Amino acid sequence: MRRLIEMVLFLLLCFSIVTTAQASDEVIDVYGGISYNTYSFDYHNDMVEHTKDDDGINPSKIKGDESYFAGARFWLNNNLGFGIEGEELEASTNALAYDNNDDEVRYITGNGVFEAETTGLMATINYRLPQELYNDKVIFILGIGQYDSEYKVANGLITGEDKTIGGKLGFEGEYSITDNLALVARGMYRYANTDDDSIAFEDQSLYDNLPENGGDASKFDTQEDYDRLINNFNQRNIVDFSGFEVSLALKIRF
Repeated sequence: MRRLIEMVLFLLLCFSIVTTAQASDEVIDVYGGISYNTYSFDYHNDMVEHTKDDDGINPSKIKGDESYFAGARFWLNNNLGFGIEGEELEASTNALAYDNNDDEVRYITGNGVFEAETTGLMATINYRLPQELYNDKVIFILGIGQYDSEYKVANGLITGEDKTIGGKLGFEGEYSITDNLALVARGMYRYANTDDDSIAFEDQSLYDNLPENGGDASKFDTQEDYDRLINNFNQRNIVDFSGFEVSLALKIRF
């Protein structure tokens, strides 16, 4: 629900920018589309690389997924513009690696073992190459903003959330369909590495069973397994949506 509210507010902001631009006879672009993204998640993926086929786990890497984005930009002149952009990213895996002490990789496994999502809202600076070079069809983009990330492990047994300052850098080219409508292709690099330092236990029985609460952590094989799990979730960059994206979008000029 929180993410839905954020996106609604973002769209309302885009609408207000369009209204302001129309009132002042300035040029504005509104766009939206779909991206294919690569994700880092290096901590998990590096350990998957060293998992033997005979381990019986068959873990999957967190490689990438499709996502959607939308934005608007306000052109101060023919070459320089400022704008806003939002996107939402998701990732999942069937076995989450959380420890490799003593060269032995440990995983949490099962359905819904790991799901993560992040919403990025950012301000953008846009520079359009001069007309004599590419006929006003190529734009370089720099975006800086905030990514709000959430994840859950084992169908929500353990949850976490955090915020980080991230950004995007890349370019786009367009093919004009009409004077006011264009098809846009983009290539970007995104930095969105969430250094999560807090977790929450949604299962009260698990929380009650932790050693500091007088339990014996019997839901884990050993006390050591529990300590390693908590230590790695608290100290490792588990959620890392950094990576490359290629996108297609429609752009409307007002």
